[in-house]
Amino acid sequence: MRTRLEIQDIGAVTPLGSSWIETWKGLLAGESRSSASEYGLDVCVSIIENLERSIDADGRGPTARLMHMACEEACRGREPPEKLWAASNHGEADLAALTSSIHTVPLSSETFGASTATWLSSACSSGLHALWFAYLSAQQGVRQSVVVAGDALSRIGVAGFLNAGATGIELSSPLRQSSAGMRVGEGAVALSLASERASEKPRIIGMAATCDAGHPTHPDASGAWLEKAIRDAIEIAGLAPSDVEAVVAHGTGTRANDTVETEVLTRVFGAQKVPVVSVKGAVGHIMGAAGLLNVAVAAEAWRSGLLPPTLGDGLAWPSVQLTTHGQRIEARKPILATASGFGGNNVAVVVGT
Repeated sequence: MRTRLEIQDIGAVTPLGSSWIETWKGLLAGESRSSASEYGLDVCVSIIENLERSIDADGRGPTARLMHMACEEACRGREPPEKLWAASNHGEADLAALTSSIHTVPLSSETFGASTATWLSSACSSGLHALWFAYLSAQQGVRQSVVVAGDALSRIGVAGFLNAGATGIELSSPLRQSSAGMRVGEGAVALSLASERASEKPRIIGMAATCDAGHPTHPDASGAWLEKAIRDAIEIAGLAPSDVEAVVAHGTGTRANDTVETEVLTRVFGAQKVPVVSVKGAVGHIMGAAGLLNVAVAAEAWRSGLLPPTLGDGLAWPSVQLTTHGQRIEARKPILATASGFGGNNVAVVVGT
């Protein structure tokens, strides 16, 4: 039997708050944070207010600081993990400093004294790929690990998405036919993980990853490889699609992603029409941390029986039941979370018991 990873604690810094508790409350309340770009570009973004953008005396830039804050919350009061997995997306100037700090001063000498640490990047699936590696390492006997992903906005990142036609000046309406595109955001999410224990905490019970490699930026139009990742994760969890209570979707708000993802969900779940949520209308697309945020939402929804609303205007894509304010589901039932990234990367996770 595969080892199931217990999610011991969650840490987060997002445009909705400087902790996971603040972020979760904001998501449930239907709050949204957006502003005009700071970079002289005609684009709407979601930023974290009062975030210091320079490199500090310890060699940490804004991305490293966000990840450090998320890790502190997730790991407070816990023993140092055996392994630290860190992931980011933007080609920001402080990434070199970030990787250096992980290997020499692992984010905090007291709390994050991991015996080994690895940094990786796979575009917007980075956080879930880091979690996938943690899941695989648990099968090899690693008992405790921390996964953290984060991104602070940079001009080159914002400009890149704008030039690709993925984002614009209007607010995003994920998984809706009228969406104007993606809203770029920033933030960090950390998960403290342990091999399965006799507790009542949510667990990672199935994971799978695929790569269609069909286009540098666009998802494969058939959705075949995303569908395979989802079906494999459900099968590894020992479940059938009918056992899944809800889906926390990648849901970027771009036509390229949303049409493919909704078609795939329709094929997987058929007439079941499980509730589907995208939180990108609330916090924007927080890049490499987006997948870990989806898992955090799935874990909290599993625990509480509550789903955040999918913010935005217009009709949902056909056959998708988007979440509404105050939507309840049956607690402690399996929830699927997804993330996709440039290069055709797809990762699917099932959170359950």
